[in-house]
Amino acid sequence: ESCMKDLGIRQGSAAFAVPVVVMPDAVYVHKDIQKVEPQEGMENAGDVYQYHELVYETDEYIQLLGEQNDQLNSLINGILGVSE
Repeated sequence: ESCMKDLGIRQGSAAFAVPVVVMPDAVYVHKDIQKVEPQEGMENAGDVYQYHELVYETDEYIQLLGEQNDQLNSLINGILGVSE
């Protein structure tokens, strides 16, 4: 059962406007990262970015990466005609 949470469109600083942020208890995945104009009153806060944020428990994210890696290996081996 997935514990992934879709937090929707979020805004943050350049430090968080990266594809993956790993914290001790969660992994934040950001898609569709784009620089946006700061909201009124936030002009001095530095560059502002908008992104779609997904949050995974760390173990769940590691499992997801493993599954994706297995799928990619199978696909590449199929393309190359190599049996596993």
